[in-house]
Amino acid sequence: MAEIAKQLQISKPTATIHLDRLVELGLVIRINQPHDRRLVIINLTSKGKKLLKIKLKARKFMTKKILNCFSQEEKEKILATFTNLIKKLDQ
Repeated sequence: MAEIAKQLQISKPTATIHLDRLVELGLVIRINQPHDRRLVIINLTSKGKKLLKIKLKARKFMTKKILNCFSQEEKEKILATFTNLIKKLDQ
């Protein structure tokens, strides 16, 4: 849970609350590790995989729709700006 919380930049209790909800919705399952009770593996269920596929498809559609508003030159400038931003954040 600590790794998930760290990646999402939220507290461990908040991550646990969200994970519990995803389990209740049948989107993920927890797999406890008998050799280390602190370790829990989280897997998407088939329902979770289907929802993820739908969400990614919708995101791709919206991204294309937004980017179609820009010329190729503007898209290149946007890409360069975000690339530069990522480099600065990684420093």
